[in-house]
Amino acid sequence: MFLQILRRDLKRKRTMNIILLLFVILASMFTASSANNIMAVTKGLDYFSERSGIPSYDRMIIMYSEKSNLVDTLAGKDYVQYYDIEDFGCIQSWSDVTKDGKKIKEIPNTINVLSIDNAVLNYFDINNNRIETVEKGKFYGNIHFYRDTDLKVGDTVSFRIKDRTVELEYAGALKDIVFGSELTAMPRIIVNDSDFTYLFADAQETDYHCYVGFVKTTDDEKLLESISGINCMSFSTSLVKVCFVLNMVVAYILLAASLGLMGISLAILRFTIGFTITEEFREIGVMKALGISNFSIRSLYLVKYLALSIIGSAIGFFLSLPFAKMMLRSVSEVMCLGNTHSILAGIICSAGIVVIIMLFCFGCTSKIKKLSPIDAVRNGQTGERFGRRSVMHLGRSRLSATGFLAVNDIFSSPKQFGMVAAILTLCMLLVMLVSNLIASMKNAEILSIVGSPIADAYFCSFESDEATQYDKVEHGGELFADSISEKLKENGMPAKCTFNYMVMLKTEHDGKALAGRFIYNPREDMDAFKYDEGCAPRADDEIALSWGMLEELNAKIGDHVKVTTLNGERECMVTAAFSTVNNSGLLGILYNGTKISPQEVIGGFGVNIYFDGDLTQAQIDENIEKIKDIYNTDQVFNGRDFATYTLGIGNTLDAVKYLLVIVTIIIVLMLTILIERSFIAKEKCDIALMKALGTQNGSIIAQHTLRFVLISVIVCVIASVASIPLTGCVLTPILSMVGKVRNVPSSFNAADIFLINPMILIAVTTLGAFCTSLFTRTITANDAASIE
Repeated sequence: MFLQILRRDLKRKRTMNIILLLFVILASMFTASSANNIMAVTKGLDYFSERSGIPSYDRMIIMYSEKSNLVDTLAGKDYVQYYDIEDFGCIQSWSDVTKDGKKIKEIPNTINVLSIDNAVLNYFDINNNRIETVEKGKFYGNIHFYRDTDLKVGDTVSFRIKDRTVELEYAGALKDIVFGSELTAMPRIIVNDSDFTYLFADAQETDYHCYVGFVKTTDDEKLLESISGINCMSFSTSLVKVCFVLNMVVAYILLAASLGLMGISLAILRFTIGFTITEEFREIGVMKALGISNFSIRSLYLVKYLALSIIGSAIGFFLSLPFAKMMLRSVSEVMCLGNTHSILAGIICSAGIVVIIMLFCFGCTSKIKKLSPIDAVRNGQTGERFGRRSVMHLGRSRLSATGFLAVNDIFSSPKQFGMVAAILTLCMLLVMLVSNLIASMKNAEILSIVGSPIADAYFCSFESDEATQYDKVEHGGELFADSISEKLKENGMPAKCTFNYMVMLKTEHDGKALAGRFIYNPREDMDAFKYDEGCAPRADDEIALSWGMLEELNAKIGDHVKVTTLNGERECMVTAAFSTVNNSGLLGILYNGTKISPQEVIGGFGVNIYFDGDLTQAQIDENIEKIKDIYNTDQVFNGRDFATYTLGIGNTLDAVKYLLVIVTIIIVLMLTILIERSFIAKEKCDIALMKALGTQNGSIIAQHTLRFVLISVIVCVIASVASIPLTGCVLTPILSMVGKVRNVPSSFNAADIFLINPMILIAVTTLGAFCTSLFTRTITANDAASIE
């Protein structure tokens, strides 16, 4: 009897078993590949770090002034065990980097040029081989140099500094642990020392050179205090690995999707097992009458699901290998990952899925204990089927007979349809959360966490003569902004233009000192910046500090911190705190009336443009296109594009979203077919009775299809509403990995959340339910006489 039931079940429920197998395969494939990728990247980061030599140092110091300033600060200090300085040149304009007479691309970031002889760390080519020498006349470039270009190995690129030009052949990709991550996003090339010496022979040290000091120290606080008085940026070397967190976001999202798939698979198992036990009441009752124990009967069902889980997990494991390799492709372009195929991790995940499924199945079969031999005689009914009154009455309903039956079915079996709704809601939430993350990362409001005000447009090209002087002359940034404002006015686009400086000032409190990085915009309204707590600075003795800065200085809102500028020291009250991912969460905002010298400027965000009048977004975009034509540059953005460019992850998440949408469509289609097929088998007698009473096939098909349509509409409403608050719960922890954030502005794409995604779900469920419900045509009125 055991084998007879098992054989009948596998044959009669072929469609259900195949779909269940596919769910296990998908869950196994996603879980194994995602776990493999996370382990590969996590271990790969340690491997990449060790091979690069970064763990030999505790702190990294970047400065754009004379090298002697850094040497004097570090040399002879008892808390400095040893240090090394990497000297590289800077090409400030992409107009000086050309291929076939045209610049290869244009982004705001300068190009760092490193001589292989000056390299302190180890750098690697695309095959993970250490670059020990670079032939004269050749160069290697990191991903931020060659991405979005048509550059191929063997192409010739011209580099120019003042009147000196060198033509170098592209030798291949460079893997760079310091500037290769998405967060640092700094273009870098490595060249032969003779090419470097020639190119920068006439370049001034303060304008075209940068120095990175790698320091091993016994007292980090003393080191920070000693460098707080020089114009530099300082980072713990441990943060280098943190900067690669955005390269791992895809793997984490897919792992979350895998867990969702696992949950869906278990929910479907529970539904399927419950349905099977209910259908097999006669055989179970007979076996109990023969004295067969509950455990033996439960084992019969466990054998089937053990086979399905083992086969599904094995297939999923083998499919995860090429899938994981595909997912790692983008990460392996920037990192030396070592062994990227953790076979053991995949095996453990696949085996874990088998164990979880079996434990879950064992729990779900507990219903067998409630069945008795008498159930075989009573056709599986207890006589209490109509103990509860229905909430709907046909006589009072204004619905058609088909509509009434569909709605009544849902109210009559709330657990059954509730489980369907829960599974579909989980599917939709996965897609909607990713959609909301993309919308948030591409929304201008997210710019607040990098310290930028929300403007109409952002001008980030530093090609003009005025642009190159912003950090060299008094009020250089304002002069740059004025030149753009005048040009816009001449072309019929009057606008207010402001410039965001980045300055470095020594900041002290409670015996702690650090080289504080501040945003300074002398023409910006202080309320244009976003603060989590407190109020905007209103005087030059007031400042706003990020949560990270407050934590480092052991300060809070209302405290006074000492800020040192070239104009002297002054006590400034902290009036506000804000969230940021800029500079690893260590940032401040100066009052717009503060006096700052060019020597304290270490960089600039570019020019914020506020057009006169109340323009629509379409008019703003039209103006931006005109500005691009006027200045012959692509580096003019609206808020959405500037957020995408600044954070650099929106486009990556787009690819994940499309993948999840495709997977969700497959899952929902299989789920609808599986459940509708189960409903038809369960309701075979009811359908036969309806046909005996004269109900047409079309009405029955419409009833079964409408049930899923109604459920999918309910699911869309629940998922759409729930996804909005959940987005902030997901976004804040992600950004907290790379900065100090407490209040992240989240957003959503209304078209995606309330129209496109719901339409996809409703269309797929309708299609699956309709096609499957066509099977009801094979049921005839004669089947009403049978309980099989």
